[in-house]
Amino acid sequence: MTQTFAQSSKIFKIIITLALGLIFSVSLAFAHGNHQAKKKEVHKKFTAFSAKTTLSKKAAHLKLGMNKKQVEKILGNPTWADSDSGVPLTLAWKNGNCNPVVVTFNKKMKVDGWDEGRAECLKVAYSHLPGDEYLCARSNRHGMCKALVAVG
Repeated sequence: MTQTFAQSSKIFKIIITLALGLIFSVSLAFAHGNHQAKKKEVHKKFTAFSAKTTLSKKAAHLKLGMNKKQVEKILGNPTWADSDSGVPLTLAWKNGNCNPVVVTFNKKMKVDGWDEGRAECLKVAYSHLPGDEYLCARSNRHGMCKALVAVG
């Protein structure tokens, strides 16, 4: 009877080990499936904010430290300019039905930040735009809007 009990005990341990292995495998597979579902969900959320306009797609190629000429080569001529807001220079481009693409420059006229213009896109023309006083077409804005390469 002792051998039978010992054999039963070994069989029981094997069954428990197999059961635990099976449970672990199932939970691992479930976790992997759950991870894949979350990964798809994150991708959907990211896609919702992906570039919607040609200009926003171009703005994705901007890099910190670029000069105005390099930025304008990528984005074209800006629509608006400002240097009165505590930032040495801010240029903005009309971006269809989406918020404007905005690029800020430091004192050395190097890019130190930008908004790709993809946060808010509407079915109608985007209307929350800078005022006409900031238009590059205005004579007092030509110097800010013109592509210059800063020295230094």
